[in-house]
Amino acid sequence: MPLLAENILLKNNTLTLIKNNTILSLPLQDITSVRIKPKILFTKFKTSDAIYTISKPISLSFKESRYLEFFFNCNDLANTSTAYAYAVQSSLRHKNIAWQNAKDEKILLPNLESGTYYLLLKAINPSGVESEITFLKIIIKPPFWKTLWFIIFTSIVIITIVIVIIFSIIKRKNYERNLELKLMKSEFVALNSLMNPHFVFNTLNNVQSLINKEDKVLACKYIQILSDLMRQNLINVTSDLISLAHELELVTNYLNLEKLRFKDLFNYHFYIDQNINVTEIFIPPLLIQPLVENSIKYSNWNLNKIKGEIYIRILKVESKHSVKIEVQDNGGGINKKEKAEKQSMALNNISSRLFYYSKMHNLKTNFNFQEITDKDSKLKGVFVCIEIEY
Repeated sequence: MPLLAENILLKNNTLTLIKNNTILSLPLQDITSVRIKPKILFTKFKTSDAIYTISKPISLSFKESRYLEFFFNCNDLANTSTAYAYAVQSSLRHKNIAWQNAKDEKILLPNLESGTYYLLLKAINPSGVESEITFLKIIIKPPFWKTLWFIIFTSIVIITIVIVIIFSIIKRKNYERNLELKLMKSEFVALNSLMNPHFVFNTLNNVQSLINKEDKVLACKYIQILSDLMRQNLINVTSDLISLAHELELVTNYLNLEKLRFKDLFNYHFYIDQNINVTEIFIPPLLIQPLVENSIKYSNWNLNKIKGEIYIRILKVESKHSVKIEVQDNGGGINKKEKAEKQSMALNNISSRLFYYSKMHNLKTNFNFQEITDKDSKLKGVFVCIEIEY
């Protein structure tokens, strides 16, 4: 092509150049389809707040990133129908890029989440020649509720609130539990106190019976043992729990008193499991004595003309870490309504005290009462078993 042509003529899509009598004619299509790569570049971008010139990388707050618009231009010799394509990726990989068409030399990217993005852009001229891919690195900062310090702070606040709530619940439950225990203890002490006058009343009746029989020596001995027994009983009854050893001592003294009154009417037998240390096991006071008293009072040995026998057994239950207290007699049972009503007072009292004992100390108890009959269904005794976990 002549440089600095003297004459240029364009006719019928043909360009004619003339210089120094040299003429060169070229189809216009051959000139406009020169295969030169177009060049493309970003010029500026716009947010919801302002318009900025391009700086690499672009760092924006989460609020500004709600609306992003990027502008670009392309220096293309043809510059007639150049096409543009863009893609948004989390890395600069150039494989399997999901290109999208861009129009009017601008790209709109609304509502990007926080993170790092790469905006890729390229131009394609009518001849199919693509420009080099240009890119922008865009960093969108997380909102304050996604920042590490906010997550840590919120976690601490939530944990603190949960701990406060848990401690409040525990404190309230402990308060209710302590209040319940105080009420139970009051009722427990009241029930213990009920046993004391009941025991004293029956014992004084026995003394009166001896005096009426003018057996003064035996009555004096009875009163002496009774005074020691009452002193021991007063100490025990004011306590929530006493050792099994103290309870057995009281029962022994009571049986000795009754033996003085009834002479040879009955015998009593103790059996204590050798694996049990009675000084280390604690039970509610006056738990065994009322059962022994009932055996003597309602046995009807005289009427049945038999020798009375009372068995007190203390057995260890290995599998449950508990102790069994058994009282058994060979009397006539409680086959009469009047006897049953009188006896039920002591038994109900024991049952109630075991219930409160179980609640206050979170230990299991079991109270079982049954009459023993022979093969002819004739009453031949009463068996009472108390099982206490310790």
